[in-house]
Amino acid sequence: MQLKIENLQKQFKTKIIFNNINFTMNLTGISVILGINGSGKSTFLDMLIGKQKLNKGDLLFNNKSISKQSIYQRLNDGFGYVSQKDMPVLSLTVYDNLVLFSQEQNNSRLKELIEQFEITTLLNTKYKNLSFGEKVRTKIVLALLNSPKLLILDEPFSGLDPIFTNKIKDLLVKIKDKGVSILLAEHVYHIMLDIADNFYFIHNQNLHHIGNAHEFNNNELIKKHYFGN
Repeated sequence: MQLKIENLQKQFKTKIIFNNINFTMNLTGISVILGINGSGKSTFLDMLIGKQKLNKGDLLFNNKSISKQSIYQRLNDGFGYVSQKDMPVLSLTVYDNLVLFSQEQNNSRLKELIEQFEITTLLNTKYKNLSFGEKVRTKIVLALLNSPKLLILDEPFSGLDPIFTNKIKDLLVKIKDKGVSILLAEHVYHIMLDIADNFYFIHNQNLHHIGNAHEFNNNELIKKHYFGN
């Protein structure tokens, strides 16, 4: 699975976030985008899913241009998306949200995900009454309903305690083992060291491929501009 970035330019008024990026990402397994606060991690994912427009350039997913597609077209073409913000309907139960977001009511895919991600006990609880970790788990299930090829998550571990952090990590590994590629933004690097296949780093308005966990720990760019050594 490949994401090709061509001449990408993104800025907000006079602030340049990305400056003429040309880059190819081979999205196999679990890929993590790191960067200091304000570097553009969430902005990059927003452009990929269609929440933010590019000022210039193009994004190609498996050699198909997606820059002019709506969010819904991208979801139908194989993207799943988990935002930091609440996407489900707060006043509905978990089950009602699942039915609402599913293309078919009571389908086998819905039942499979409920069992696989162990949310049976949450089905009759209103989404607004879930704990933070339960909300993240529910949003991941919602994103998987339409069998995406690529699951995109924006800082899914933010605000989670260690127990739920490990639960979400276990879920991501299960999803990867099902053949779904995962791309997520994160600012706490050590959470992902034991499960990530590839690290990318946003620095100086550009995107850099770092490699696996071993390469991450020994990369001079990371040492200087992420750890500040």
